[in-house]
Amino acid sequence: MRSVFMMSLANIRKRKAQSILIGLTILVSALMLSTAIGVLENINDPFDEMFEKQKASHITMQIEDKSIDVDKMVSWWREKEAIESVNFHLFFGRSEKLHYNGIEKSMGDLMLTEHPGQYTNQDILYIVEGADKNSPGTNEMWLPTGYAYAWGISVGDSIGVSIDGEFIDFEVSAIVVDPQYSASMINPVRVWVEKGTLTDRLEEESLAKMVGLRFDDISQYDALWIEFEEYLGMPFPGFKFDYEFMAFAYGLIQNILGIIMLIFSVIIILVAIFVIGFTISNSIISDYKIIGILKAQGFSSNNIKGVYALQYFLISAIAVPIGIFTSRYLVFLIMKQMIKSLGITNLNNSILIPALITFVSIFVVIFFVSLWNTGKAGRINPAEAIRNNMSKKQKISKRRFDISKIKNLPVTFILSLKLVVSERKNTYFIIVSSVIMSFVLVFSINTYNSVSRMDQNYAFWGFDSAEIYITRESDIVDKTNNDIINIIKKDSRVKAVVPYSAILDCAIPAQNGKTSENLVGFTYDGDMDGIGILNLEGKNPVRNNEVSISILVANKYEKNIGDYIDIFIYGEEKTYLITGIYQSLNAMGWGFRIQEDTVRSINPEYNAHNFSVKLINDNEKNQLVMDMKDLLGPGYNIRNVEESGEINLSSITASMALVTVILSMIFIIVAFIITFNTTIMSIYHSRKTFGIYKSIGMTQQQIRYSLLWKSGILSLIGSAIGIPISLIVSPKVLSMLITNLGMVEFPFIMTWTTLLAIPICIGIAIISTWLPSKKILSINPRNLIVE
Repeated sequence: MRSVFMMSLANIRKRKAQSILIGLTILVSALMLSTAIGVLENINDPFDEMFEKQKASHITMQIEDKSIDVDKMVSWWREKEAIESVNFHLFFGRSEKLHYNGIEKSMGDLMLTEHPGQYTNQDILYIVEGADKNSPGTNEMWLPTGYAYAWGISVGDSIGVSIDGEFIDFEVSAIVVDPQYSASMINPVRVWVEKGTLTDRLEEESLAKMVGLRFDDISQYDALWIEFEEYLGMPFPGFKFDYEFMAFAYGLIQNILGIIMLIFSVIIILVAIFVIGFTISNSIISDYKIIGILKAQGFSSNNIKGVYALQYFLISAIAVPIGIFTSRYLVFLIMKQMIKSLGITNLNNSILIPALITFVSIFVVIFFVSLWNTGKAGRINPAEAIRNNMSKKQKISKRRFDISKIKNLPVTFILSLKLVVSERKNTYFIIVSSVIMSFVLVFSINTYNSVSRMDQNYAFWGFDSAEIYITRESDIVDKTNNDIINIIKKDSRVKAVVPYSAILDCAIPAQNGKTSENLVGFTYDGDMDGIGILNLEGKNPVRNNEVSISILVANKYEKNIGDYIDIFIYGEEKTYLITGIYQSLNAMGWGFRIQEDTVRSINPEYNAHNFSVKLINDNEKNQLVMDMKDLLGPGYNIRNVEESGEINLSSITASMALVTVILSMIFIIVAFIITFNTTIMSIYHSRKTFGIYKSIGMTQQQIRYSLLWKSGILSLIGSAIGIPISLIVSPKVLSMLITNLGMVEFPFIMTWTTLLAIPICIGIAIISTWLPSKKILSINPRNLIVE
């Protein structure tokens, strides 16, 4: 056993560069796998920590329906033994227009909520920036972390809001962790103001209500909710989100990134299998004569196998722990945005489970790869190996290359083609590495572009494709919607204008064994096609009895085009014909679209105060925004699609950029290692041939250039295969990852930057060939003649 161990160490020292590169391959495999498992394993821990520390509500209900007696509803819940506590707040709708540090700006929607003015033992607000006090002061505002960080707002900044015609400039005095509203994906968000700020200006009846329920026994949630809706006599007529929704919203981005990394960690482990298998096979061929001598001296077949297997176990014993340890920092980087919004400075992530799974997985893979590939060493005949330095099969398998048809081409190019044809295994290996590298690069480039350019592709994400949005302040009544539409349509640059709004008081009742579901209804007064609203199937609703539902709603209630569905709107149940099914990020995918006249037949006072404006030429949007501001006056918030503020992409794009860079760098490193190794093997196996070339007058540089030509050609072929595969497969992979968001077809944008994968692949191939090709300088024709 000692002799096997000593031989393994000798092999590692003998092939230092190769051993280091193999070690790097194993290291990045462990790094990727441990990082992916670490993210997915610990994704809920920070949220749960915050949730319990701040005694967060398991259910938060927003109630705008004035027919609901909220006091009785709160009393009903407080009587239940499973309820630990109930809280109640008043909030002011959602502001339409903000002034940030004196500049008018669209920054999402705010729900101004009165702070109770004292310490509470439910939904505790944790101050991460600003003065530590019980509540906001006069004209002060507390913002949730996710919103503040996404928009770059700091303590001391000012946010101006109009309340019932009175414009108030609030100073941001604190940034807080609000258990329900600190996720960066949440919109609208709850912001806190001093008690009396709203009730001193508005009638309490005109304010919306918010009720939070914290359970002592969360297992009774489903049964109690059914009982509650029976008490109401209808589905809850408001908007609610529960513990699962909140956990999903906080960890959404990290969960997607973790799954992406897990998928690619499997790919890189498969690559490592081929790299190790290829290296073992070539090492056995290189050591053919030595193996024969060892067997002649008494080494058994198992001893020989152990020499090669043990050296990769030794390399893994060093590489795997380094990869696992490094993964802790990557997990922190990927989850940084999430834990920052939760007010957590240190991520106490457990490394035990990721380390155990990674350690076992990698070593099991190494064991079976070694076992499979070292079998050749056990079958070597000692006499044949000592006499011939290679098997008869190897001699027979050498391929001839006819150069008569390409004799007019440069010598270096002809030689590169000869190497491509004669070294099939090396050829396939370099092509496969280029396919994988180009696949990952194209995936990374286009995924990042697709997310970062979402504002140029809103219709495919479930919004409309208007270039301009106009919001009328709620207290402005100088013009009717028809007046505004007529004014806008007079401009020859305008193609279509449609008023739109959203209703929270919507629900689908329990039916066919399915529980009820609260939805967000999106209303449009006019032609939805005109502003570019798309459906996966069917068409947009036109008549009052028609509706288009989201894919999540359709799947849950098993509905198709032409079916009927019951929906409660403002507490009134009606049956609607399904004309379309759509995908959307809006309302996390739980919603429906309907004509405004349908809602007005239920609530005659309902009137949309937002307008989508579609232009004939979108290049004129900036000028039209300026013209409309002059035309409509100060009571209107007019902005282009880039300034709409409905979705803040900064947190998404930052996280996506980090992961795509990590993936790209790791697979570039692996591709470098593969090409480097195959070049070393190619030089070793062709050393006699290269010696002959040098003896007949070829220079060292010509031989090195032939190797560069070979790698360049093969990487170009690999890129030509990998890029189309990535363009086909990537959208399907991404679509699977966002199905829980209400998206089944990822809006994948293909740009010219995709072609960057080709020069990157070729460049990496050339660099990783040029460096080891220096070995050609050490080839001495005289020594080869003696050999």
